[in-house]
Amino acid sequence: MSLVRVATVVVFGAAVVAPLDAQVPRRPREQQVANLPRLLVATPYVSAGADSAPAVQVGIGMRERMSKIVEGNFNVLTSEQMNEALKQYGYPANAILSPALATTLAKSVQARLLVSSQMNKSGNGYSVVARLVGSNDEAGSVVSVAQTAGQGLNDFGGNDTANVIAALREMLRIAPTNQKLREQAFRYFLNAEKPQIAKEVADSGIKIDPYNADFYDLKSNACAFLSDFRCSVDALEQSYSVDSTKADTLFVTKILAFSEQRLADTNPRATAADTARYVKWAQFGSKKYPNSVPALQALSKAYGMTGQVDSTIAVAQRLVAANPQDVTPLLAAAQTLIN
Repeated sequence: MSLVRVATVVVFGAAVVAPLDAQVPRRPREQQVANLPRLLVATPYVSAGADSAPAVQVGIGMRERMSKIVEGNFNVLTSEQMNEALKQYGYPANAILSPALATTLAKSVQARLLVSSQMNKSGNGYSVVARLVGSNDEAGSVVSVAQTAGQGLNDFGGNDTANVIAALREMLRIAPTNQKLREQAFRYFLNAEKPQIAKEVADSGIKIDPYNADFYDLKSNACAFLSDFRCSVDALEQSYSVDSTKADTLFVTKILAFSEQRLADTNPRATAADTARYVKWAQFGSKKYPNSVPALQALSKAYGMTGQVDSTIAVAQRLVAANPQDVTPLLAAAQTLIN
């Protein structure tokens, strides 16, 4: 999959991560960013001098969005760094270069990728045609975006969920082993109410690294959003089999909640195997965290479902010991005996 297919979508996409701090060359906390492959976003080319100032604003906005979207993967040269490079090669600050000259500048500063564009008047606003090419002179891809009514010059295409989703999917194909990017994309897809895509992201991560417990946890969350609780429990069990140290209180809470929800499912209906699994994890949780009231409550419910009256009473006594102010478990156990 060609890298050039990504940026034409993401240049105008919404940011999906927290904003970067201002990137000042040689600052210690920016060193990691400086070591990433460079990406140069040229100021859009315009043919009329009157459009130069608007083009500079659009270029700044494009750089800011690219920085946010490719954070941790590429180092997008800031406007300050761009002007420094332009000065070194004899151009004035904020110089507007033709696509050919922009390509020459990108190679000069050893940028791996270049976003070049052309901006034209369109009604009462502007339209931009952008193209991204790689340093190996790939053909690249093109996208056209028109300024909408009331939209600022540096906000072309902001909050375009469809573009961001497409961009993140393409980026994952290009950098499939980038776990940070995968988790970032997963969170965005869930927030965008696209759990099926989020599940696909988790599944592709598992295919690449089947011993990564975090990917199974991601899949479990996506399945829960899809109301597929059997899938959620399956994924968490796989996570545990890969790395049992992940079985903290949050893990226990989730697997008990998903297991119990699975028992309430009607399509397909829960089976005896689902009940047995709920009992198993309730026993596990109460053994690992013997003073956990939620785990003990789940165990009491599990024993009640399977008719284990003596065990239910024993758990009720443990619940009262853990929380002496609440005698409800003993009353419930007594009622079970009466019935």
